Amino acid sequence: VAQQHADARKVAAAKKRRNSQTGYAAEEGQEDKGADEKDVYLHKCKVLNILPRSALVTRRRADGFEMSHYGAGDKAVQALASGLRLMSDIKVMSLKDNRIEGQGAEDIIASLKGNTTVESIDLSSNQIGRLGVTALSTTMITMRSLRVLNLASNKLNDSETKILMRGVQESRGLQELNLSHNYITSSGSEAIAAAIDDTRSLEYLDLSWNAIRGVGAAALGLALVDNRTLRRLNLAWNGVGGSKAFDVWAGVFEKNVVLEELDLSHNSLDERNTIVIAENVRTNEVMTNLQLSDNPLGPIGAKLMFKLMDAFGADRKLVFENCNFDAKSKHCPIDPADIQGDFSLDLSQPYERACAKALVRIAGKNIADQWQNCRLNGSPFNVKNFDGSSESMPESGILSACYYKLIQRKAAHDVVSEQTFSQLHKMISADDTNEIDRLALVIGVAGDLTIDCKQLCKMVEAVEGSNLKVGLVKHMFSRLVDRNNFSSVSDSLSQEELAALKRELGALWSYTDSNPTGHYRLDLSRPFDRNLALKVLETNNMERGWRRMADLFDTSDDGFYMNFRNETIDAKSFTWNGVWRIPATGILDFDYVSTERPPFHTPPLDNDLFRELVSDLKRSELSDAQKLGVLQLYTAEEYFSTEQATKIVRYFETPQVRVDAVVNLHRRIIDLENFLQAMMRTLRHRGLPKTYGDDEVPSVQDDMEINEVLRRIGWLNLWNPLDPDVMYRLDLSKRDQNLIARCLVDLAVCEPGENWLGEHLDGKEFELPSTWIKEVPRKGLLEVHYTTDHTSDETIKSRTKRGDKHSTRVEWFKRTLLYQPGMEFEDVGYTGNKRAEWKDQRPWKIHYPPKKEKEATPAASRVAFATESGQDIAHDASEPGHLGNVPESEKQSAVSQEK
Repeated sequence: VAQQHADARKVAAAKKRRNSQTGYAAEEGQEDKGADEKDVYLHKCKVLNILPRSALVTRRRADGFEMSHYGAGDKAVQALASGLRLMSDIKVMSLKDNRIEGQGAEDIIASLKGNTTVESIDLSSNQIGRLGVTALSTTMITMRSLRVLNLASNKLNDSETKILMRGVQESRGLQELNLSHNYITSSGSEAIAAAIDDTRSLEYLDLSWNAIRGVGAAALGLALVDNRTLRRLNLAWNGVGGSKAFDVWAGVFEKNVVLEELDLSHNSLDERNTIVIAENVRTNEVMTNLQLSDNPLGPIGAKLMFKLMDAFGADRKLVFENCNFDAKSKHCPIDPADIQGDFSLDLSQPYERACAKALVRIAGKNIADQWQNCRLNGSPFNVKNFDGSSESMPESGILSACYYKLIQRKAAHDVVSEQTFSQLHKMISADDTNEIDRLALVIGVAGDLTIDCKQLCKMVEAVEGSNLKVGLVKHMFSRLVDRNNFSSVSDSLSQEELAALKRELGALWSYTDSNPTGHYRLDLSRPFDRNLALKVLETNNMERGWRRMADLFDTSDDGFYMNFRNETIDAKSFTWNGVWRIPATGILDFDYVSTERPPFHTPPLDNDLFRELVSDLKRSELSDAQKLGVLQLYTAEEYFSTEQATKIVRYFETPQVRVDAVVNLHRRIIDLENFLQAMMRTLRHRGLPKTYGDDEVPSVQDDMEINEVLRRIGWLNLWNPLDPDVMYRLDLSKRDQNLIARCLVDLAVCEPGENWLGEHLDGKEFELPSTWIKEVPRKGLLEVHYTTDHTSDETIKSRTKRGDKHSTRVEWFKRTLLYQPGMEFEDVGYTGNKRAEWKDQRPWKIHYPPKKEKEATPAASRVAFATESGQDIAHDASEPGHLGNVPESEKQSAVSQEK
């Protein structure tokens, strides 16, 4: 202070000497016309009776004046303003955090009136009040050079914001405006929205840390839809989300073509808001930086965000850290990823329109196969044009349709990108994230994110604690595309953790895509039982698509190409017809029969491994259930001949487990044409030898086990029409069994002799009526033993002189699972003159296509894991169930086709 007084005295003495020399003496209250800004400032300090500050004198820069964080106060700033009037070349003025109030701000702004060089004004962290904003609003109209205005942390309220916006509207050069950390609410933000509509230069706007929500947030959204100047907007720490008012922001994400950066962190954005954002910003290539951190995005938001990150790619930035993925929105009645069946959406409502866009995106390119009775305002609507882009999506009207989501097995190309996985890994491994939030994140993304075992290993290694590790693995288990590599994940878990994982997953743990055939009893209220039902459905849809693409016959019992049999839900029968939606609760019971066949020339289990298997099955200390577990390990990877299967089945003593073993072997049999006859001989009469007379047929009790096998697998998936001489018990109300009866009628008509023996209908003796030739009735229980008659006079006198008609049997063979495209059938006839011995001969032979030398890997591995590994394997066109070089789009079309 003493030094300041001394400096002031020196300045005064110098002025006195100068005035005495020039004869000029400034009167008290007058400014020296020839003085510079420092002189004027010191003179004003004297007039105001305040001590001058050296800092105010020394902060002059080449391009302006910078004096932040000095706490000068109004009087000091008033003195400063007198000097600023003389700074005609000033470009930047920063007076941040100087306790400036209304009068001081008015003086400062008045000193800039008419200034044509100032480009940036920073009055943040002050309290300029109504006086200040009024002066600024009036003066900035004349400051055509002004580009940047910072009024952050000024406690500006709505009325003061409205006054300021009048000036902003008139300013034609302002490019950046910072109004963060103020008290702006709805009416203030409406004034800002009006200014955004009018201004043609504003490129950056910071409104963070205010109280903008509801109507005000909606007004901002509407103003931004058609805005063509604003490139960066910061709305962090407001309340624009959490309500239906946010729906209008759909237009911002969909139609705004200039907004590049948007920060909506800490805005209470919920699931509904996330749907509006994700489904509209997806096609907006301009927005390259979207910040959504610290919002309650909920489970739906978790799925959408990670999918959106994949869509954004490496060139666009999407940040959603520290979000609550466990919070569900009360304003979100529709989950687009979970819509099934009939629905109606009002496309004039942004949220419902976003849901419609999500449906189209999820359905993909083959949406026509999954949408039925699609109408817009009651008129038929072509969904092929409904591609989800902003150009073709109608903006009004009622869209109604019946939608069925076709669940498909994921492949390696569906695995999340490295960028997306890095974000997930970062969020899971963050030190400030607790166990509950980590599991909530995993549960949120588990339903829609596909990963591989390598990525899962990284996730497990990034967390600590057995509960968290087991929880993480069990929720991501069904999303793995390479289960065959799961040993790498198992190595990251302790024995106790692995045992806990198996208990939690239940039947899902032992499920394998390579042999899904078997019986399932699932409690759908258990998440992992429901996941298993979905996994089986994925396999069904894939196999179903293959057969339909290859134009193979439908061997299902109900005629929908579905591989499910004997379905019940809570003990009530139903038909799983391709559009049935798996419920959230209930006991689901069904048999599944895989219709995928081994590739041609697949070798059976080699002798050494077969001897090892037999050795295990002979162990007396093992129960039948344990032996079945051993067999399942083999059938997951190996193939068997009918001869091997016959020997294996004999090692099981319990009838039910013996049936389970036959069912488990079915998918892995390489010569299925021999399987049914062999199993009938093996299982009949509880596996014990029994001889039947010429006119005697096996009883129901004798065939109890084989009948159970046929019930679970189905006649068309086992039966060989080239060798039809077996006992039949057919429920004519079942489609597949009715077809078998039709075949037997055809054979009885075209093949000579007496070939129906012991026929009964509903337990009563029965003679085949002529009316059945035209149509077999669809009710009743038919029992008959078919026999090829080679010895009767009718056969001997016939044109072919044999009891079978090869061509008819071949035609029916092509309607069974046994048939594979590429097969050729040869009629080799009978040898010898003793016709009675012909029944033991096989007059037919099946030829497979030549083996291709290009097969470098075992065919079994290719078939079992083709879709899991994601490799582009070129299957032989002749191989069953494979599509050869069919384009991927056509494969997908086959998979998604509905009856």
